Amino acid sequence: MFKKLKSKFLLINMLMITVLLFSAFGAVYIITYNNTYSSIEQLLDRTLFEIFNAPFEFGGNRRPENGGAGAFRPREDAPTTGEEQNAADTEAGASESGYGNFNNEPPRLNEGITIFIDTDKNILNVRSSYDYGDDFYNSIVTAAAERYEDAGEGNEIGKTGKLNTGDAVWMYKIIPQRDSGYRISAVDISLQTAMLTRLAVSFIIVALLALVLIFLISRYFAGRVVRPIEESWNKQTQFIADASHELRTPLTTINTNIDVLLSHPDSLIQDEKKWLIYIKNEAERMSKLTNDLLYLARADNDMDGRQTTPIVFSYSETVENVLLTMEAVMFENNIAYSDQIAQGINIKGDPSKIKQLVVILLDNAVKYVDSRRIVRVELSRNEKHAFLKVKNSSEGIKDEDIKRLFDRFYRTDKSRARRSGGHGLGLAIAKSIVEEHKGDIKVYSKSGEYVEFTVKLPVYK
Repeated sequence: MFKKLKSKFLLINMLMITVLLFSAFGAVYIITYNNTYSSIEQLLDRTLFEIFNAPFEFGGNRRPENGGAGAFRPREDAPTTGEEQNAADTEAGASESGYGNFNNEPPRLNEGITIFIDTDKNILNVRSSYDYGDDFYNSIVTAAAERYEDAGEGNEIGKTGKLNTGDAVWMYKIIPQRDSGYRISAVDISLQTAMLTRLAVSFIIVALLALVLIFLISRYFAGRVVRPIEESWNKQTQFIADASHELRTPLTTINTNIDVLLSHPDSLIQDEKKWLIYIKNEAERMSKLTNDLLYLARADNDMDGRQTTPIVFSYSETVENVLLTMEAVMFENNIAYSDQIAQGINIKGDPSKIKQLVVILLDNAVKYVDSRRIVRVELSRNEKHAFLKVKNSSEGIKDEDIKRLFDRFYRTDKSRARRSGGHGLGLAIAKSIVEEHKGDIKVYSKSGEYVEFTVKLPVYK
């Protein structure tokens, strides 16, 4: 059951973290993507309208051959060498409007090109600082023209698309000219595309590594979270089993004695008195056990904030009153008893519960004293706390038993506890009372010498 609970906790935790992680990375990627392509759009517009905002006059240095779309050749009167072309450009002003202004220098970063075509998709002129070749310009024109035609007739809105040329990725935009024909701008976006790809891959790698690390951490903490629940469940199961066993014993005795009485229907009550006494003793034992169980149940509820209203009272007088009632018991058991009670110690809490705490500790000391039969009680204080110590001569308690001494129904010697009438709830109740009063209870033991319970409670000034 708890393995399934751990698995469900881990699954839900991983699903939540995965959604949050990829949502965060996705948001960053989308923002970066939008900003990148927004910058590219601005560069395309600047290439179209800002850099080449002067009116363009058709009839540049190259013209299409036989009207074929995109297939063009040099004009017959155009220079054939680079030097002649540059000289002609200088004389005719072609550097401002012609196709012959190439200097064959490598393209500058974020520098676009502009292509002018007529209504038949024939290239009229190209403006670029680097000659990319006729095939490249034809591919840009073909892709842009198809995109524009897909938009329908009479569309005056510029259309944008991408073209992969094998060694580069280009973004282009086509708009109609003011008089006739079209103007196309294109920008190499290979760096931006590579950057976005690297960003996506980095996000995926980081996300996967983070999920692996988070899985290991979540698995560890899932075990930590489920462990207290498992321990509480096991304690509750053990508690129910122990309570059932403790209640079954007196009930079995009562039923047995009743059967004996029923087997003698003609007997007088006086003749069967011992069976009635057995029944009464077991009923009282069962009643005490039931009351202790009810107290622990109420104490658990009090931990949720439903405690009785605390008052200020004398801790010293409460301990002394309990000692007075226990003197006869100690005398009957031939116990050498001594006490040292500091006066004027006041605490804030429930006097009846503190009295019950002292009774439990003294009763425990009397029940489990050894043959030396020595019991000592001491109450002292410092500036902030009061210390109640109840010590008896004893064979001692093992370390493994000390760790579980305050568990419900736990007994270091079950046979002796049954003979003394105990059922293993007294110290659990004592711990509950101490914790309710924001204190601490500890047990110290030395083998063959003594066992000492120390209760530390905050004093009221």
